[in-house]
Amino acid sequence: NTELYRNMASALLSKRALLAARAKLKQADIGPLRGHASNMELLEREGAASHSDALAARGAARNAEAELLMLRQDIADIDLQLSDRKKSYQFEQEDLRRRLKDAEASRAESHTLVERAEVNAPVSGFVESLLVTEGQVVQSGAQLARIVPDGALNRVVVFAPVKDACRNAASF
Repeated sequence: NTELYRNMASALLSKRALLAARAKLKQADIGPLRGHASNMELLEREGAASHSDALAARGAARNAEAELLMLRQDIADIDLQLSDRKKSYQFEQEDLRRRLKDAEASRAESHTLVERAEVNAPVSGFVESLLVTEGQVVQSGAQLARIVPDGALNRVVVFAPVKDACRNAASF
């Protein structure tokens, strides 16, 4: 975004410089054209020049003045575009800074919450199996593990063929 802004500003500044150079040249042309138009009016009044020649000279001066005004308007439009783009860029940069600051604050708050997170079993005992994995998101109140309470009887139910029943009973 910054590079795009710089490229756009550079292009607009280059265009402005070219228009300003053209305006300077046009401004330099206007003086002599006005002088020529004045001379042609004088010559027309004395009968040494035709009315159409005097009109053409005045028209040339007016056209040059109109072109100069258009060049100045184009320069003013570019200045306005530059100003608008600069304000827009500054607003975007400020918005990005604010969003980054908010994200950093949210991240810090999340880290604090994670550090404070503590899971307590409802009974004392040993963990038989975990039902979730590290990093997994769970709902409040979800069962996370199976706990065998202290002092609980451990039973094993074995299904074995009858012929092995005596041997299995002795090993338990």
